[in-house]
Amino acid sequence: MKLLLDTQVLLWAAGQPERLSPAARRLLSDPRHELPITSDHAVSVDSLPALHKDPFDRLLLAQALCEGITLVTADSQLAKYEGPIRRV
Repeated sequence: MKLLLDTQVLLWAAGQPERLSPAARRLLSDPRHELPITSDHAVSVDSLPALHKDPFDRLLLAQALCEGITLVTADSQLAKYEGPIRRV
């Protein structure tokens, strides 16, 4: 499974891994999770409902949707979107 991390989860993984559940730490231990942002991802942001005000978080979700991968987030507002999102 490919995962896309929001900034907070990435910071927790790097500096405070104890804040993540054991299941989340196991998922993040797989080193095959790198993905560049493309123009297709940026264009897809416009199709998302305005549930979340942070444009970068919306871009992460658009990226996950375009790529068919799971977005891992601690953001409860972002987790309200339909799609491949796992809240940790």
